[in-house]
Amino acid sequence: MDLVPVGERVRNAGGDGAPRKRIDPAAPFLNSVYDAGVWFNDAEPDLTFFDAKPGVPRDLPLFKGGNLNTPGDPAPRGFPLVLAKGPAEFHNGSGRLELGERIFSDAAPLSARVIVNRVWGWHFDKHLVGTPSDFGVQGLPPTHPAELLGSAAMRRTIDTLRTRFDRIIIDMPPVEPLADVHILTPLADAVLMIVRAGMTEKPAIDRALHGLDISKVLGLVLNEAAGGDNYDAYSGYGYGYVAG
Repeated sequence: MDLVPVGERVRNAGGDGAPRKRIDPAAPFLNSVYDAGVWFNDAEPDLTFFDAKPGVPRDLPLFKGGNLNTPGDPAPRGFPLVLAKGPAEFHNGSGRLELGERIFSDAAPLSARVIVNRVWGWHFDKHLVGTPSDFGVQGLPPTHPAELLGSAAMRRTIDTLRTRFDRIIIDMPPVEPLADVHILTPLADAVLMIVRAGMTEKPAIDRALHGLDISKVLGLVLNEAAGGDNYDAYSGYGYGYVAG
């Protein structure tokens, strides 16, 4: 099955020894997918081909070092366990249909972010995340993290967490240099401010409180305070009461 109409495609023997079909590069074409199993064809010593056998699914072995001559144990067809919300094994045919269904069911939140990121890049020539194929720890951070915090997806995430947990604690960065706190405060039921004793100046506290919904502020926690008669302290941390 030829997928790319390249005029310079080399004629090579197929699985039955027949020459591979050459495609007219000017002719329109449509990629097609059918349920099949894959067998590697070593008819050409310097090239690697594979034969697709419709209706004959199978589990491929893990080829050690990518070498077809060193096959390992079969790797069962299935969905990545880290994303699966149930049994990960595929049982129907090659698993293509099951994979497509699971991508938009079990992995729907991640799939939506990947699609939005790619569409954004296509339209504006710059992705929200600069590594569209890697959203993991090796990828680049989002270019507009504050906008992601204020997105509908973030609101849905918090609403979902509310149904699963009694308390949700979101640890936020310092208030003044970043907009994160002001974006998330409307989604929170209450705010608890952490103040570093001897370091955070009162004008900075006033400015931070001025930008928040004061009705949601439960109070302040004085961190790294020296112990005294009005404090119960342990391991360098203390809790106390400040008049006024």
